[in-house]
Amino acid sequence: MLSATLYKFRRGLLKQPWKILVGLVVLAVIVFFIAVPSMTEDGTGVVRNQALIIGASSLIFMVMFNYMFYSGYKNGAVGFSTADVNFFMAGPFTEKFNLILAALNILTVGAVFAFILAFQSSTLNMAIGTNSFDMIAIIIGSFAVIVIAYFLGAFFCTHFDEQKEKKRIAIFTLIGLDVLFVIMSVVSLLKEFGSFAGIKAQGARAVIAHIGNTVYAKIFPVGGWMRLIYEGILTGDTVYLTLGIILIVSVILLIVVLFASFDINYYETAIANAQKAADLLAAKRAGVDSDSAKLSQKIKVGKETLTSGSGASVFFSRHLLENKRATKFFFVNALAILYRLICAVYIFIFSRVRFSDEGGNGTPILIAGLMMMLILDVPIYGGGKTILEFNKPYIFLSPQEGWKKLMYCLMADLPEMIFDSAVCSALLYMFAGITVAEAVSAFVMFVGFAYLCEIVGLMMLRMFKGFGRYLLMFLRSLVIYVFMVAVVIPSLIISLLAKEEGYMLFMLSCAGISIILSLILLLISRNMVDKVEYAG
Repeated sequence: MLSATLYKFRRGLLKQPWKILVGLVVLAVIVFFIAVPSMTEDGTGVVRNQALIIGASSLIFMVMFNYMFYSGYKNGAVGFSTADVNFFMAGPFTEKFNLILAALNILTVGAVFAFILAFQSSTLNMAIGTNSFDMIAIIIGSFAVIVIAYFLGAFFCTHFDEQKEKKRIAIFTLIGLDVLFVIMSVVSLLKEFGSFAGIKAQGARAVIAHIGNTVYAKIFPVGGWMRLIYEGILTGDTVYLTLGIILIVSVILLIVVLFASFDINYYETAIANAQKAADLLAAKRAGVDSDSAKLSQKIKVGKETLTSGSGASVFFSRHLLENKRATKFFFVNALAILYRLICAVYIFIFSRVRFSDEGGNGTPILIAGLMMMLILDVPIYGGGKTILEFNKPYIFLSPQEGWKKLMYCLMADLPEMIFDSAVCSALLYMFAGITVAEAVSAFVMFVGFAYLCEIVGLMMLRMFKGFGRYLLMFLRSLVIYVFMVAVVIPSLIISLLAKEEGYMLFMLSCAGISIILSLILLLISRNMVDKVEYAG
């Protein structure tokens, strides 16, 4: 069984050897970002807060456990394509071996998480003093929590697949533990700081440090136990280290016993998920994130109908209609709203962090906010509706030229980009303390970056159509970040040479350069679309 699986994996790499190179590049980028805090720690003046670092890591581990347990509980055996169902499930492979192969897809989830977390290394170093060792420990610990949580959730999904009531007990138990943890954490905060006003006065860092170091955080299933290992290594506490290792090893042995001793029934689930995988193949090839696909699947169709558009212009009307069905507003992208809420929470937390005794929090908050917003531009626009549109068969049924279809799609995305950019600039205005003129400049900059992400995403799809979903996502993200750096560096130089106070010139320079790059890439992508269509 294992030899056949390894043979299939090896043959896949031999057919597409560039995947190895791209994987190494991604790994190199992760290592570079993790190494940055240690390379720049001398002279930065960053104060290391060990209690805060341990507390923050504890909360990260707990959040990852909850998320991945629910993912395994909800999806079970999700790693089968239609071909895999025939190859594995109809072949001489055991059910348990097949389930392990399917669940190994969570390794890609861990890789995506590592990439995102590594990209935040400098920001976390600036905020709470994490170094490279902390980032390595948090990433490795989270990866272990991801695997354990997914297999636990997958067991309940597969073993109780036809016993819905028994299956729900597992998720209700986890929800109960979460609620209990929140209640006990609030009680502990009130006991420590006296009142809610006292808690608010302490700031976000003190609250995170306190919650993450309570006994409730230490005993929380899997996530809390991984935190014991990390704290034991960091502080040299052999009791915590030994206890954490014993608990983690015990839960791994429990998983082995569960899968070895109990019947698991997931054939129907695998078939259904394989069909879903086939239906979403176009989205995967386009590098569209799973959130986009899930949001589209949950849209409830009302009385809205497509009342305008013909030929290539139908794509313009169709995109506005999709937004209206999802959010009731033609200019609101549902995925963008979700991610901007994440940005709002992220910036709010940073706005409550005291970076130095002299104050001056505006610049760190602005940098953190800009980084998070631009990072999330990649999944929102680098893999959005236009990118997906040009990978569907019906795009060829419209007789107009490819550049007309592209332009109509891009024009349809402009209203949501304008609204999204307005939201981003408003968040920076409220929390980063920028002026109205700077907020307007930020608005123009965000529009320019959004279009740049979309055009680069389209080019990546056309140039690397044979890539898998996650590999294309990684490569697309790297290329977009390169373009962003190519915009930011000359804009920063212009701002420094002008010696202008504030951020207005910098943001306007970013906007101008990104728009120029977008226009150049638009000409290239126009030709690529035409060539692909005519070749078909």
